Amino acid sequence: MKVPETITPVFNTLQTHDPDKVTLCVGGAALAVHLAAVGAEVPPQADVDVLCPGEYFDDICATINSRPSTQVGEFKLRLPYGKPPLRALESVLDIYPPTGSVALLPFSATEAMGGTWFPTHYRDFSQSSPDVVTYRGYRFLSMARLLIWTARSGREKDMRKLDSLLPQACEHGLLSDAEYDAVQTEYDQSRVLRQAHPARYFARVAA
Repeated sequence: MKVPETITPVFNTLQTHDPDKVTLCVGGAALAVHLAAVGAEVPPQADVDVLCPGEYFDDICATINSRPSTQVGEFKLRLPYGKPPLRALESVLDIYPPTGSVALLPFSATEAMGGTWFPTHYRDFSQSSPDVVTYRGYRFLSMARLLIWTARSGREKDMRKLDSLLPQACEHGLLSDAEYDAVQTEYDQSRVLRQAHPARYFARVAA
């Protein structure tokens, strides 16, 4: 896969923080890579989120202080807190690049996320999982799973994102007919709940 300039920072970030290629990239960065792989237009990405095994998480937490200053500007450890919904179901390590860096993006790693609407654990995905796509040796959650996750969240910004992404994904063959129907079903359910409960942050969670 030839890496377009718009997603070069995604791969730079993965290569910097996961040279052994053990993580699973999710979220907006993964969506961007899928789109770039088929030549679709991709906006610049804000960060890179990954699911990771416990051993990786423990190791990166133990060694973060020894990282070169060219890789790490700041980092913090976040613990799950509050009542459901929790976006992260396990602790999260956030690594921020040095101020002014254009080569690296903020990087977040955790063992599980997705809250009560789409709980997703690293352990759920084997190397041969049909829900995982590999580019340049790095693993990414499939477009269908990512869009279902987005639809179930049901935030206003997620619904707007789907309005744009669904036509693109279909046009470029990133979803089968069955996958499209599955995403559309989740989208419709969230839209109904969003209209019925406009004050909710996540459409499906009464919080």
